[in-house]
Amino acid sequence: MITGADSVSDAVLQSVTDKERKRQEAIFELLTSERHYVDSLKLVKQVFFDPMAEQQVLTEEEMAKASYQLTNHYGSFYMLYSVTKRLSLSCF
Repeated sequence: MITGADSVSDAVLQSVTDKERKRQEAIFELLTSERHYVDSLKLVKQVFFDPMAEQQVLTEEEMAKASYQLTNHYGSFYMLYSVTKRLSLSCF
């Protein structure tokens, strides 16, 4: 398993306090888990949602609701991922 400490040089690790290192590790874990979640949402869209849309499995109303939910959920988590990534990069 790759950790946040694996992604920075030894010099950087030695220059920060244990508290800051732990904070950075937590940010890295959040960033990684959010990225995986966003990737999973993309996969759900590709594997399930897009084929259902093409085959017209759902009514127009059901498809509109599902599309809205997926897009809204994806957008929220992608925004969280982006903000977390920027915060992480600004600290080192």
